[in-house]
Amino acid sequence: MSELSKYFGEDGFEAPEDDGSDGEFSLLPTAWYPAEITEVKIKDNKGGTGARFVVTFTIIGEVYANRKAWNGNGFNFINDSMECQKIGRRELGRLMKACGFGENEKLRSEDELLGKRLDIYVETIAGTEGYKDRNEATKFKLIGTGGKDAPAVPASKPVIPAAQEYQKQVGAQNEAAPAAAQNEAAPAPAQAPAAPVGKMPWE
Repeated sequence: MSELSKYFGEDGFEAPEDDGSDGEFSLLPTAWYPAEITEVKIKDNKGGTGARFVVTFTIIGEVYANRKAWNGNGFNFINDSMECQKIGRRELGRLMKACGFGENEKLRSEDELLGKRLDIYVETIAGTEGYKDRNEATKFKLIGTGGKDAPAVPASKPVIPAAQEYQKQVGAQNEAAPAAAQNEAAPAPAQAPAAPVGKMPWE
């Protein structure tokens, strides 16, 4: 008996009808999403002279559940460029605070971030040099404090492309809302102070 017949019997495997899809996900609409950190890797930078945190976020809840987002190329917490290192450590510090770390609490292992739940702001970054547009998690808040902008599109509903469907829904909501409400701007989120160069954000 062949290995394949253990799973499909004597009749063998029959290829399903090709629906023409290329297997690619549509981009997530720019919005806040509740998420869980499901993977953290420390990788060398391109030049091999530093290190960066690469974090995988898995969206939870009813909207786009199980879709994934990343923090771009990672947080450069060790880098030859002091400015690049400063920015990377600042963003890592903000991620820690969004995960519930206290002011004086230190991150001693990347595994301490696994399973942490928070709100992430996902944006669409335009592709360059032949690369396609991509999603990137760019802001972080404590769970439940940044999700007001999350689109109300059920994950089970086909969304092709997602961004156009979301904009269509938002437009319909705005038409039904009072004019005064349309002009009401949300306050800008407070920016955390940058961590001093040479110190980790948790020190």
